[in-house]
Amino acid sequence: MGRPKISREELLSELRDIASQINRDPRRSDMDEDGEYSSQTYVNRFGTWGDALDAAGIETDQAHQSPIPDPELINVLQQMDAASDGRPTTSEMDEDGPYTARTYRRRFGSWKEALEAAGIEADERIGTGNHLNDEQRRDALMELTRQLGRPPSSREMERFGRYGATTYEYQYGSWNEALKHFGLEPAFDSVEDRKKNGDDEASEGAPE
Repeated sequence: MGRPKISREELLSELRDIASQINRDPRRSDMDEDGEYSSQTYVNRFGTWGDALDAAGIETDQAHQSPIPDPELINVLQQMDAASDGRPTTSEMDEDGPYTARTYRRRFGSWKEALEAAGIEADERIGTGNHLNDEQRRDALMELTRQLGRPPSSREMERFGRYGATTYEYQYGSWNEALKHFGLEPAFDSVEDRKKNGDDEASEGAPE
């Protein structure tokens, strides 16, 4: 018999506890190092790390007390861009960056505008997707679903999809809401299930 599913409130309570200890937006590494649950569990349950922070209603005082200078935020983006084969994504920032993607959205208005402020050319994968219709977004999502044999994670959509996960998050509110809109459910419920099934995203490769 499998372990009981962690409740939504248990996850959010733990996230609030971490935020209160550090007085800033918690990064995924903060949860992985000091939290009771894996940060990937939050991404699987809420769609993105930023969605989890929003669901927890986390509002820290750091932005009012010692805001991170714009040049520092831009420098981090440029460094990530130089070290990557493609444009930095929100998932990469949340997982590997020193700040959260939500910090950039708050400061610059959107992830796309943050990239533009850093001199990084953004394309339709990073934008709002307003020029696309539901059928086009559905076709791209279903195409990758067929390739993987299951609904993709937001990170997989960023890596391998015709359009980026950010497009779907903007249009439907979160990655999970986008999946539900098109009649899909997240493929995995927790990082423990992912490891049990041998599908840990850390070892993901490009779909065949």
